[in-house]
Amino acid sequence: MKLFKISPILFLMSLSILMMIQPLFANEAFDRKLEQGVLYLKKNMYVQAKEELLPLYEVNAGKQNFLLLISLAKISYQLYQMTEAFQYLKEARALDHLITNEIKEIKEIEEEWEKQYGSVSLQSANPQTIGALTLKSTPTLINQHKKSVVQETSQNLQNKVQLPTVIYLPYGSYMANQTPFTLTLNQPSPIVEVILNPLPKSAQDQSKTWLYVGIGSGVAIALGLGLYFLLQQDETQTKQPYDISVAF
Repeated sequence: MKLFKISPILFLMSLSILMMIQPLFANEAFDRKLEQGVLYLKKNMYVQAKEELLPLYEVNAGKQNFLLLISLAKISYQLYQMTEAFQYLKEARALDHLITNEIKEIKEIEEEWEKQYGSVSLQSANPQTIGALTLKSTPTLINQHKKSVVQETSQNLQNKVQLPTVIYLPYGSYMANQTPFTLTLNQPSPIVEVILNPLPKSAQDQSKTWLYVGIGSGVAIALGLGLYFLLQQDETQTKQPYDISVAF
């Protein structure tokens, strides 16, 4: 193993160059993962598509990308996650510089979904704002997609919910912890006050916060910045010249 000594200035110059070209690789990786996720969507591989695209949504560029947002909306619809589907659609509609075809696509999807699903605002009837909620439709829905939406939403609410929150459900009548409410087409969204159940032990023991690890090159940029400022801080504190040894 050979040891080479380079000056801090040369090292930081090299690091700066790497930091400059890293975004180019990050953009390429972003585009590749986006293309792969859209391909999964076209092949009706919705779980794989969402796994591929969610990390992209966690970076700033993802929240400004129409194709990513509209794809996540469509995927969430197919996975019966209507609250998420409407949220992604809302974010896509709020983007600047949308072209005519994109505006048309959003409007068509929104109109179709709003014929079948509406929103309800859930609020706490007491100081407890985190807990569990049992949701049931009355009577049981026949349409399979709508029925699956209620089941998916109910399962999430039984695990953990923080109030106030807004959820989307098929139009109809429901019971939320014995509190009745009705969603009706072309009527204002109801505001429902509920008393939450205590969290199940599994939810108390396990955090529901997910960390999506993004593109490797993006992580490399963050690490590079961290190292740069660490070196800057160290140099400011010591005020002593030093060499950096690099082993090959």
